[in-house]
Amino acid sequence: MPEDIRTADWDVIVIGTGIGGGMAARRLSELGLSVLMLEKGADLGDTPSGLPMNSANSPEERLSAGAWPQPITAELDGTSFPLDGMIGAAVGGTSLYYAATLERPERHDIDHSNERPHPTGGWPVSHKELAPYFAMAEKYFHISGETDPLDPEAAPLPYPPRALSQTDQNIIDGLRREGLHPYQTHMAARFIPGCEGCFGRRCPKRCKMDGRSAGVLPAIESGRATVLDRCTVTAIEAGDSVTAIRCERDGEEFTLTARAYVLAGGGLGTPALLLRSRSEHWPEGLGNRSDLVGRNLMFHLSEIIALWPGKGNKGDTAESRSISLRDVYYAQGTRFGLIQSMGLNAGYGEVLYAMQGRFDRSALRRLRPLRHGLRIPARMAAKLLGPAKLFVGVLEDLPYAENRLLPDRA
Repeated sequence: MPEDIRTADWDVIVIGTGIGGGMAARRLSELGLSVLMLEKGADLGDTPSGLPMNSANSPEERLSAGAWPQPITAELDGTSFPLDGMIGAAVGGTSLYYAATLERPERHDIDHSNERPHPTGGWPVSHKELAPYFAMAEKYFHISGETDPLDPEAAPLPYPPRALSQTDQNIIDGLRREGLHPYQTHMAARFIPGCEGCFGRRCPKRCKMDGRSAGVLPAIESGRATVLDRCTVTAIEAGDSVTAIRCERDGEEFTLTARAYVLAGGGLGTPALLLRSRSEHWPEGLGNRSDLVGRNLMFHLSEIIALWPGKGNKGDTAESRSISLRDVYYAQGTRFGLIQSMGLNAGYGEVLYAMQGRFDRSALRRLRPLRHGLRIPARMAAKLLGPAKLFVGVLEDLPYAENRLLPDRA
């Protein structure tokens, strides 16, 4: 461990280098503060994605792929099963693998009103108070796209819409003919020449704006920030306030101190570290006298939809994340979600898989030989219609207290 890092007089230590930690470090360094960022994973630099995250087995393989070293175990209705979500462990965090879709929340996402009641009674800060920070984030993340035609308060984006493929334009035109209101998805990318569309994998060209490219690297370039990778924070020492951070790196244990601390380990890493930071002053975990730390975990509920753009577009196999619509974002007094293109195509294999899933849930599922016959209509559909464009409907789960995270005993 470099001695100058241990002995430096840091203004702020930031734990985590994803979107939250990276952007906090950038803004603090811009304000003239000295910042040390701590990251459990390695700095993978500008290397492209190698081994897929979900194919790595050992903790070493997973870390080398930028994945959290141990898979997650979920328990639902008393049954445990592995839940290997895309949880990153590298400089940039999970955002290295995100799809770069960043939409500004609408007022009813934050504020409570009689016209549009908020399911939790509203946030402690208002949409109006947050609006300047939304605008700042959109600039930092180079957000481009179109405003939602259904949002009466839609703010202009800092970067203009992108050129669309003819197929995407045809889909948009078709949706509008059906009375829907599609718009170009808000994307966090610079789309430099040669952009490879690394949405869902690591970007080697710093085109996609993630925790590393939009946060960590600009912070380091300020000359006032440093990142210490491969550093596991084992506990936070605290009485009435935080006094030190306990760390381990390459088998060496040490503590670090600063004037202030930012904990940005994500929705899973942050509560896990707090719960592990037990002491006489905090016997149930740091800040956990209320027994709320780790509770109210929220998930995304997703439904996959396939749209065929028409016979004239069969040759267009380009994958793009270009189209969003919020026609059911808030409909008939109920909060639903938004629909977005996934940047994925569906051909014969995907159509067959979907048909088999329907078959397995139908009354015909006992007649197993019929299942093999689904290959014929699936192949005919793929040949006649060409590749489908996949869309996803996303609905946020509510923060139920029973949705909770518990750290391993080890």
